[in-house]
Amino acid sequence: MIFFKNSPLIDVEQKDFIFSKRPFLNVLSKKYGDMPIKQYVLEHFKNIRIRNTLRQTELIECVENLVSQRLGESVSKELAEQLKKYYWASSADHHNILNTNLPLSSNLLFDKALEHKGCILVLSCASISQNNEDFPRGVLFHRDGETQHAAFFPSKNRNSIVYGFRPFTEKEANAVSNELSTFPAFARLLQSEDVLNSNSFCTQVTKINYKFWNLLFPQTKSHLIYLEFEELVTQLLIKHHLGGSGVIYNLIFDSKNEAILSRLIRVMEQSMRQGNAAAEIFWGISDEKKYRIPLKKINGFLKSDDSSFCIKFTPSAILTALKEKKIMPTMFLVFLVLNLYYGLNCFGGINQTQYLTELQTEYDKLEIDNVKSSSDIFLYNYGLSFIYNSNGGDTYALDLLNDENNNLWNDMQLALNETTFNDALSGAFPLYYSLLS
Repeated sequence: MIFFKNSPLIDVEQKDFIFSKRPFLNVLSKKYGDMPIKQYVLEHFKNIRIRNTLRQTELIECVENLVSQRLGESVSKELAEQLKKYYWASSADHHNILNTNLPLSSNLLFDKALEHKGCILVLSCASISQNNEDFPRGVLFHRDGETQHAAFFPSKNRNSIVYGFRPFTEKEANAVSNELSTFPAFARLLQSEDVLNSNSFCTQVTKINYKFWNLLFPQTKSHLIYLEFEELVTQLLIKHHLGGSGVIYNLIFDSKNEAILSRLIRVMEQSMRQGNAAAEIFWGISDEKKYRIPLKKINGFLKSDDSSFCIKFTPSAILTALKEKKIMPTMFLVFLVLNLYYGLNCFGGINQTQYLTELQTEYDKLEIDNVKSSSDIFLYNYGLSFIYNSNGGDTYALDLLNDENNNLWNDMQLALNETTFNDALSGAFPLYYSLLS
């Protein structure tokens, strides 16, 4: 395993193109370029404050309840206390078992900033298909230099989404464990009673990543907590925003606000270069295959294009559909609730940092909320990568378990102290160039 300490060769044309598409990266590069990435994160941590304690309390109570159900009361209370002081979450990752070097680097960066103690809360996206490039339906690892895929679920489920999907069974866990003979400790984790007794795949991911983190890095006392943001927002909507009043309720259900809501959605669309959104505020979820279904509000109903999926667009019908996992919030609604309304500092990657900045500006301009939307900071962290395999390519989390470097942890800490912002950023340029082209 190797770590970045020197900037790789940079294609100037790529760099200029990326900075033209994401100008904030150019600003950050000039301001923090020579700063070690650990110090870069700490500089942002120092500026976090709470702008509305009542809203903060609502969100923290909901997070605490969900985490308690999955990881126990002790962990949930520790996280709740931390959020009262450091009101932030990483929110660019996908809800899957820790696989690739981007989330690995991001989470190690937070671990270092937290001095190897406390909680790293990752509010992750579970509306992705199981065949996403991060391979949510299984685990990735290298064998003889080649990438290997060990899947819990059959290929017929590859287009099913992670959110609301069933847990893998003992038989499926055993099949994957047989492929992971060189990782016996991780295989035992997959086969543990606690994991197998989970009520959903999302819950299994939370439990696995929590234990996997300390299996990977026994030197740290930090807790890695993955919680799918669709479920958090679903519970917040059910408990606080479908009762007949309030900013979120009025935006969603008051016909006088349709133009305002459409304007906010359009800001996000343009920032993400997506054209018209496939779904505006809710996705439908098909009963059998658990596919994502684009829904639009039409004449008082939430409908799919072919009208095969249709529910009334009323608070009571939305409440029931959310409880029954027939619908889920879109990414727009997720960040409308978490960032714009609750003011949670959401730390993310090149797209999220761009569209949240633009959404906040537009939200405040529209004067629909008497509490200013702006969270204190946008920390761009998801993309600052510094871990690579011996050939200079990407590594997987499982690879670290069998790494031959006995000083792996110490080397990693040295890299976090010495790798500069520009060193880590430049490693992501080839990826960003392909994403933005």
